[in-house]
Amino acid sequence: MVEARRLRRACLLVAAFVVVTALWNPVAATVGWGPEPAPALSGRAFVEKALETPGTEPFDGLGAASGVKRRDREEAPAWFAQEVVSLENVYDVMAEDAWSIVGFSQRGLAPDVEAHLRSELEEHGWVLMESGTEGLVTGIKEGGNCQWLWMSTAGIGEEVSVVVQVSGA
Repeated sequence: MVEARRLRRACLLVAAFVVVTALWNPVAATVGWGPEPAPALSGRAFVEKALETPGTEPFDGLGAASGVKRRDREEAPAWFAQEVVSLENVYDVMAEDAWSIVGFSQRGLAPDVEAHLRSELEEHGWVLMESGTEGLVTGIKEGGNCQWLWMSTAGIGEEVSVVVQVSGA
């Protein structure tokens, strides 16, 4: 009987701790004890909010922090199209200076875009492996400027966001 009371008391303490922990940030922010919670914005709302301020771009902060910045697809080094994927039908290209991290958007359904990109990668000699997570794939190949690849695809409606990271670029 005593053990059952102790167990019940311990469970109530754990449950109370979980509730207090879950509610702490919103309550603390409301009464002024903590930081303001970040506003929840959808991707479109984020872009619209960022574009409200003249002279800024939605990704200005990202570029400063990571070296990634907007690029014209024509800026891509020749090896990227020869060894990775063509940027011919893409838009909103972002890349770091070495082009080892590249993001872009493409019109279409995510499964179709991913299948097309996989096919192109395999034509360039990549051996692709499933990651176990939908939309994520890794690859290896011999020779060339890069021998390791990670690719993520995520679709919203008929637009797909793609991020590719390669080694050795």
